[in-house]
Amino acid sequence: MTIKFTVSDLALKPIILAIGLANAAIAAPVLEEVVVTAQKRTESLQDVPGAVSALSADDLQESGFRDISDVSALVPSLYILTTEQPMSTAVRIRGIGNAANVPTFEPAVALYIDGAFRSRSGVGLGDIVDVQAIEVLKGPQSTLYGKNASAGLIAVSSAPPSRELETMVEFTYASDNLHQLKGYVSGPLTEKMAGRLSASTTRRGNLTENLSGPDSGNLNDIALRGQLQYDFSDRWSARLIAGWLERDMNAMAADMYYSAKTREMISEAGYDISNNDPLDHVVEHNLKPLIVQDSSDIILNVQYGGDGYSFTSISSFDTYDSEKYMYNVELMPINIASNFDKHAGDSISQEFRIASEGSDSLRWMTGVYYYYNDFQRGDWDQPFLRMEDQVEEYGTIVAKYFVAAALPVPLPLPVGSPAQVPILGVDGDEAFYRAEQQTTSYGVFAQADFDLSEKWNLSLGLRYSEEEKDGYIATYNTAANGCSAPFDTNPVCSVAPNVDPYGSTQSWSATTGKTSLSYFASPDIMLYLTYSTGFKAGGFNLESGTVPPELRDFDSEEVQNFEFGWKAEFWDQRARLNGALFHTIYDGQQNASFVGLSFVVNSADQVIMDGAEVEGLLLLSDRFTLSISATALDVVYKSYDGGQCYYGREPDNEYAQCDLSGEKLPFTPSLAGNAALRYTQPLFSGDLYSRLAYRYQGSTHYIPDLDPRHEEPAYGVFDARLGWRSANVDVALWVKNLTDEQYASAIGPATFHAVLDANVGSPEGSYQTFLGDPRSVGMTLRLNY
Repeated sequence: MTIKFTVSDLALKPIILAIGLANAAIAAPVLEEVVVTAQKRTESLQDVPGAVSALSADDLQESGFRDISDVSALVPSLYILTTEQPMSTAVRIRGIGNAANVPTFEPAVALYIDGAFRSRSGVGLGDIVDVQAIEVLKGPQSTLYGKNASAGLIAVSSAPPSRELETMVEFTYASDNLHQLKGYVSGPLTEKMAGRLSASTTRRGNLTENLSGPDSGNLNDIALRGQLQYDFSDRWSARLIAGWLERDMNAMAADMYYSAKTREMISEAGYDISNNDPLDHVVEHNLKPLIVQDSSDIILNVQYGGDGYSFTSISSFDTYDSEKYMYNVELMPINIASNFDKHAGDSISQEFRIASEGSDSLRWMTGVYYYYNDFQRGDWDQPFLRMEDQVEEYGTIVAKYFVAAALPVPLPLPVGSPAQVPILGVDGDEAFYRAEQQTTSYGVFAQADFDLSEKWNLSLGLRYSEEEKDGYIATYNTAANGCSAPFDTNPVCSVAPNVDPYGSTQSWSATTGKTSLSYFASPDIMLYLTYSTGFKAGGFNLESGTVPPELRDFDSEEVQNFEFGWKAEFWDQRARLNGALFHTIYDGQQNASFVGLSFVVNSADQVIMDGAEVEGLLLLSDRFTLSISATALDVVYKSYDGGQCYYGREPDNEYAQCDLSGEKLPFTPSLAGNAALRYTQPLFSGDLYSRLAYRYQGSTHYIPDLDPRHEEPAYGVFDARLGWRSANVDVALWVKNLTDEQYASAIGPATFHAVLDANVGSPEGSYQTFLGDPRSVGMTLRLNY
């Protein structure tokens, strides 16, 4: 597909006239200016030639924001999902990003907390109490931000220390037994120093009922964040930020659908599945998921301003540890296997940049960047997978079905046949797994903005990046009966084969850039054309499993993005309408597929994306405000012959992969959007306010295999909020998922039976779903001083 943009006064006039029509001026409130730092300098959102969604602290509070993952309900092109592994949260922009539960696979959506890059999505998606602003930058952002921003980025800014004493306490209670307490204190410590300390604790009951084991899906978080700001002079200042987060939770368990063959085998083992609905938050298995995590970070931001330029230094260190123990990971009411997954990481980064100050016709910025990360997964002292006490009994039942499926007619089986041996292993069989990766990244960048005239502006940016990775993986198992047929179906054999360790060192480099041409048709209307390129370094498939060495390396991801957009305010600045049309080409688009007990990471040769986005805000009156956002997408694999095969589909090559060329990518609904109507009314010494919000997602696939049986239908969710606030008090009643809509947020093959179903000749495959939160009703009380 070829897209050609031609800019002329004649071509622009119809658009300008359509956007610029305004009613006669009347006495009415006007929209507040939205200030962002998307281009690493403070400027109006309406002057940025790119697609940016900006959320203020007030926006977040009125929406019932609890943590960063709630932002996806406000930005339709953003998808955030946490399943059973919070440190590997899935984050996608315009359908491109990482899969959940793959800590060895780096995201394509960069996450910045107070200006510092975070190596894993979960190392920043916890509770940040006093968020000042969140910006979502859509499309490749590799020029100014570099690492892992090929699909976009999320920038979170916490409120800085204040020069006057401020305190806040907020308590929330909800029908799902949610108890959340937040608070902060901020103010001057000396004439030149100010400080801020914030904290939160969150407790929530289980969302999923288990008919044969412990319930799951609770929350148990504690977060602290402290800041010191010191002003050395009117030009020099330093801000030190330190944060800490701890989680101890009974993680979310998947809802299950068991195939008829699986239910038959479970019944023969003495158990019956009475609930087989994958969309009801009710499960029937012995899974006991326990996750313990802690993370911390330190950021030092040094600023200088004067003499026509500014200097910024951002130094950062972050570290995290995560342990996930899942007893009975097979998701059945039978004790088959347990999983212990431990991973940890440490990162340091440093950025220096210099930028011009003032409003001259030439504005420039240049900088250098360094990043290092050390990541480990697995523990030689703890098995990654251990077979439990009922595996032998169940294995003999499965073996009988294996043989029956292989025979053309039923026959009596002799003693010693595979139908009478425990082909899933014996109690105590263990799989051990260890993966390590070290990443070193460098970058140098520059950007300049030229005012060609009063109406035309040209922006040019360039970045050179280098990245080197050292990867290592080793596995072994202690299968008592070995891994030769008929015992090669033992899960410890496929998870941790007794093979030589794999190690590799690879490096990648790229030059990326951005060119934007902006036309200011009036002080309130700007049109722009942008061409930008993106880059994400390659890596290694360091997941457990039997991936051949030649498939462990994957190459870099490169992006070209063509975008035409507009930023407009009209109706006497009572209405704002921003939008963009984009055409994006991904070469070597990286993705991950769940194949049962592990994930496989590889690259699609080419992905083509076409889409449109629009965001609008309208002051209907001094009491009513309407906001609306929508994203339309058409994203297809132009060429991808290494895709995951859905259940029952014949592979297209010797690696059991399928050709998905021409198919639509998962997580890319044709249409997604949201709308919110807000109302305020003076009452007593404050304001009565309400908010009714609706978000819609069109039908889409969540499984990379694109199984037509598992397409998630379109759905919509209503939220409502009613409250009263004054200068010091804010009390609100709210409902999330007002109509108790049941929908899946992720779908995947069953952990064990994705493979066993095929081996026993089942016409359908068992699968698991992770569901959106059910309806919850709550109250929030906020006190400010």
